Amino acid sequence: MRNGRIGWLLTIGLSVVWLLTFASISGMAATLTDKMTDVKSNAAFEDKSTGAVLGSISDGGLSSYPKLGAVTANYADNGRITNQTTQISVTMTGTISLRLAKYEMSSVYYDIMKNPVNTYTGITLLTKTPASIGSGNSVTISSANRAQTLSVNLKDIKNSLPIYIGFRVFVDGQDSTHYVGKFNVQALAPQITGTLYSTDTVIKGTGTPGNTISSNVNGVTTTVGSDGNYTLNLGTALGSLSSVTVTEVDEVTGDKGTATAAVTLKKLNITSTKTAIDIYPGDLDNLNSDSAVVAWIVKQAGIVATNPDSATDTMTYAAKETGLASQLSSLAVGGSMTVNIYAKGSLGLQSDAKAITVTMRDGTLKLESLPSSMTFGTLTVPFKETLYQPTNSWNVIVNDTRKTGSRWYLRATATAMKSSTRALSGNLIYLNGGSKQVLTNASVTVGTGTKVAGTSSTNVTNAWSANKGILLDVQPSVQVDSYSGTVNWTLQDTP
Repeated sequence: MRNGRIGWLLTIGLSVVWLLTFASISGMAATLTDKMTDVKSNAAFEDKSTGAVLGSISDGGLSSYPKLGAVTANYADNGRITNQTTQISVTMTGTISLRLAKYEMSSVYYDIMKNPVNTYTGITLLTKTPASIGSGNSVTISSANRAQTLSVNLKDIKNSLPIYIGFRVFVDGQDSTHYVGKFNVQALAPQITGTLYSTDTVIKGTGTPGNTISSNVNGVTTTVGSDGNYTLNLGTALGSLSSVTVTEVDEVTGDKGTATAAVTLKKLNITSTKTAIDIYPGDLDNLNSDSAVVAWIVKQAGIVATNPDSATDTMTYAAKETGLASQLSSLAVGGSMTVNIYAKGSLGLQSDAKAITVTMRDGTLKLESLPSSMTFGTLTVPFKETLYQPTNSWNVIVNDTRKTGSRWYLRATATAMKSSTRALSGNLIYLNGGSKQVLTNASVTVGTGTKVAGTSSTNVTNAWSANKGILLDVQPSVQVDSYSGTVNWTLQDTP
């Protein structure tokens, strides 16, 4: 009894599974059935009873074509043949006659064909060749042959449409194909929604639920959802494509449609603080390549590029022009050239070009910085002649933008150190090792230098110390007071 009860329960379980499977099959059959239904009345079907050639004419052509009657098919979808259709019933009436009397047809049979590609006749889609309907110079379709059910293979319907209903004629061992009806592609209307950017890896849009969506980007496909929307994940950015075309295909009926949308090139933002900069002969020393020139212009013009979508994107800069170093070197004083600088991001984006005008200027030699004042602090009257250093730095800076190797000479004069009532018992001097020169109204050379490649500024007083530089020489006879004087500087390019 126990075993029997278990067996009864198992039987019920199996019955439930069988019923569910049966319901699924019944649901599919409600849409596509083996029943032969009309497929000629559909708007996508074209009746061509006047006849037309499909491929070459090996017999000189036909003078008469038959008329197309009823056309039915199994597994039709709303009056359309499908990729599941295996039989098409065709009715024709009338006569097939050769135009030239010297030819005769050895055989003629109904055919279902697709358009020839690099061939001379239509490509049959029949899986079985039907019997010939007659022979001779003219063949009248008999009542027994008017309606024929043809076995076909339409599994590749999406790549076969338009599909032709017609016949194949054999003359002198060669065949020619003709048609009297055509199953056309019914145009679908997919949509691409939103703006496409070059950085996008996804295309979104709408279509007919269940249909297949592909694009001209790559072989990736997707299916339109039940809500009529699709998302095509490309797996790669659209990049440099100017436009994208998506294709919607009904895998069952072979219907197709396309939609094309422009691709907007997403760019880096680029700004500059200057659009015109000057270059001097000395600047050319290290500008011996395009990359060096670009880096120099970027710095001088304050060029900055940013990615609007990523703050971590790394930028590199380049110029649309080449041979920049040579062009700059050949500029005469006052001459200029325009360099178009653009940025490239590590994430694949690029900016527009920023035009920067570069003008050659004559090299200059000038004092870039001088101390506004110097102090020696409060000093104790010495017991003997004593030298004192200033308590602050001199920082005399020479700026030289001339050619490398150019010489310069810095000279100084000084007035006597005085208070409101007396002169200092001592002088400002220039000390250089064992040489001591009193600064008077006669100029003393306190620094010399040579223009160095890649350097425009030199601090002349940087190496001044207790043994070198301008110092205060005080005698023991000095009287307590507050003294001051003036130092004058002169920068020259000659000894």
